[in-house]
Amino acid sequence: MFFLIPIAAIGITILLYSTYLGVGVSPDSTRYITAANSLIDGTGLKILAPNGGFEPLTLWTPFYPIILSVFGWLGADILNAARVWNALMLGANVLLVGLIVARITIPSRIAPVVGSMLMLISVDIVSVHAWVWSDPTTMFFGFLGFLLIDHFLVEKKFVFLVTSAICCGLALITRYAAIPFMAVGIIALLLFQRGERLIKRFLLSTTYAVLSLAPLIIWVIRNQSLTGNSIGRAIGFDAEQLRRLEVGLAVVSDWILPGRISGEIRGWIGLLFLLGWLAAAVIYGIVKSKDEYKSKHHAPLTYLPQLIVFFFLLYSSMLLLGMTLFKPGFPLNNRILTLLYVAIVIGSIGIAHEVFHGIQLRVLNSGTCEKKMWKTSILVFIILIIGWVGFQLVHTGKWTQRAYNKGLGYASRSWRDSSEIKYIKDLPVDALIYSNGPDAIYFLTDRRTKLLPGNVQDVYTLSYVERSSIDNMKDDLLRQGGYIVYFRGITWRDTLKENELHQLMNLEPIFGTESGSIFTLEEVGQ
Repeated sequence: MFFLIPIAAIGITILLYSTYLGVGVSPDSTRYITAANSLIDGTGLKILAPNGGFEPLTLWTPFYPIILSVFGWLGADILNAARVWNALMLGANVLLVGLIVARITIPSRIAPVVGSMLMLISVDIVSVHAWVWSDPTTMFFGFLGFLLIDHFLVEKKFVFLVTSAICCGLALITRYAAIPFMAVGIIALLLFQRGERLIKRFLLSTTYAVLSLAPLIIWVIRNQSLTGNSIGRAIGFDAEQLRRLEVGLAVVSDWILPGRISGEIRGWIGLLFLLGWLAAAVIYGIVKSKDEYKSKHHAPLTYLPQLIVFFFLLYSSMLLLGMTLFKPGFPLNNRILTLLYVAIVIGSIGIAHEVFHGIQLRVLNSGTCEKKMWKTSILVFIILIIGWVGFQLVHTGKWTQRAYNKGLGYASRSWRDSSEIKYIKDLPVDALIYSNGPDAIYFLTDRRTKLLPGNVQDVYTLSYVERSSIDNMKDDLLRQGGYIVYFRGITWRDTLKENELHQLMNLEPIFGTESGSIFTLEEVGQ
């Protein structure tokens, strides 16, 4: 425990350093910030709508903006509050992983330190804490719930069950994707209560589910009553979204050698790594669960190895289902996969500890020649690990320095000093603006902006819906003399592209740089 605290402190320092220009702001971040500010203003949890007005927050869960609003009520700036909170979350998550690893690898003092360090050297872990995102908070409460449910299974103290359920409930209303944490808790209560009757297992798992789901149920009822949609997503199978799987597997390959693997092989390496890890983790969990193993090695009782395997399976399955069954589907990016990374780190250290323990026993009982062979093998392995850690540190260090120098997202120097943003600030206060970046404009100028219509299949064969939305925009611009602001750096949003705008209407450019252009509508187009 003592050695983990300095590592956690280093994590906090790294995060504060990398966000020197301000905590990162992405499109999702603007929703959390807007919702927090609207809550402070007394209008409820609302975000900027595509029509330039405000609408209830539903697609994003409420707990993170509530946390930010508490800091706002106390007089703190929302962005500074998010920066400090996420820095504390990085320290807390680094410490928490060390504690979980310590429980799995008793009596090792090295393994917990390694677990915490593997959090710090991961560019994905550090970067996900550097943005105004809910993921760090989800990570903390989800894995704290893991640790507490394991304490309940071993010590049978009801307070651990209740606190674990509360933590999982908070994780759930911080991000919908946290539902596997609750599911693992229920499975653990049903499977791992030795000597308990089935009816008691059922009652305890039901209690756990009710306590965990209560906040989310309240939130879903609120959403349904306000908008008619419980989670802000439509249900509809789309097999085409499975193409995102390759992106997710490429992220996994970057955990091994970030930036050094390219081409189609990235996906295959990621897939082989996940399958190999899962096989090793399942074997490890089975071995650790056997009574003869515990009596032979005097191992303390813990169910964390098995819980990690269940979480890996459930979280992976949820991502695949969420990717194909919901619209918008879950993106398989480094952000959403960080929870999987943490589970893999915990499980990997447990596996490595077990393997080294077995090798140690083998060496003690072997001859001189065999001892030399084993020691040489271990030395080579340690050298390779040190090299890998050094490579990871360099990669993460470069990212940290880049974030320090340039900033992140809409809070970066390039966005804050954008010529387009400066031009927009000088427009009349009541000017009508359509843009592919209304969130950026609102964050940087506090101006409400309408979202451009969605992109079209063919500008010459528009559907009725496509034609209507474009005609409405034209009428608005002609009637009010508004502006179209197009940011070329925003490539992730499915709005009309710049060339489509020129084809569909007669635009007059009034300002432009390499990063974007501002137009007015000269006359009605087609």
